[in-house]
Amino acid sequence: MRIIEIQLYLSRAMQKISKYFLIIVVAITIGMLPLACVQRSSTSLQSHSVNGRTSQNTTDLEHHYFHKTEQPHAAEWGYEGDIGPKHWGSLSPAYILAKQGEQQSPVDISKPIEKDLPSVVYNYRPAKINLVYNGHTIEEEEGGSHIRIDDKLFELKQFHFHAPSEHTINGSHADMEMHLVHKTKDGAVAVIAVMIKRGAENMSFTSIWENLPTPQKSEVQVARTVDATDLLPGNHAYYRYRGSFTTPPCTEGVLWLVMEAPIELSLKQVDKFKSIINGNNRPVQLLNGRKIYLSK
Repeated sequence: MRIIEIQLYLSRAMQKISKYFLIIVVAITIGMLPLACVQRSSTSLQSHSVNGRTSQNTTDLEHHYFHKTEQPHAAEWGYEGDIGPKHWGSLSPAYILAKQGEQQSPVDISKPIEKDLPSVVYNYRPAKINLVYNGHTIEEEEGGSHIRIDDKLFELKQFHFHAPSEHTINGSHADMEMHLVHKTKDGAVAVIAVMIKRGAENMSFTSIWENLPTPQKSEVQVARTVDATDLLPGNHAYYRYRGSFTTPPCTEGVLWLVMEAPIELSLKQVDKFKSIINGNNRPVQLLNGRKIYLSK
């Protein structure tokens, strides 16, 4: 249940700290909107929450990553024991897709089909970083970072990490995996996944890693801005498939773009993250006839 998340636009509507989450919040440098000014999409899409709690009446990502209020009937979930992944589908009727869904994520990527897929146009911009170890409510201000794919504009809402990776390549896990979560104004969701392997020190992560919060120091502000473009591999070839969120309620209909090339973090950088959070990865799910494509 513990996820490291880097999110755009901080709202302090929720003060209850959760011991399960390490959230990295990114505030747009041009300012922050008050919560009352945040537009909510009317498109219904059940989604999982930052603190592992959700309800059946969710819209878009509001309770998936941007949890507005505590949900009294939400079920606890985690990665071990009787609330671990194999039990998610039985913890709550809202989580039924975790055991009955046909397009679940993550998956093993092997023998992809090469195809002329549309290029992803990245328009990320530097943002100030606030590192938070809790479950604050957040939303991104209009005019922030975004990508364009399939003639649709997806705004970057947040990014977070799993250790080890959730997706596997030919059956093998990477040391970590980064998810950059995007959403259109009408509620469509696209997640860019980047595999992380041990190697050279990655200076693009230095300002983040030097300030990782802990349960003892739950909020840290970073002076320097971070451009998410610098966190991506140089080669933007990607695998593409349709799947779900990887935590309850495991909502389907998510467009996954898994980067073919990994990025590197040093052993010291990987170990520092894992000393705070480790084992927050859902096992791979059946493809059930789905095709995985690789951009040429």
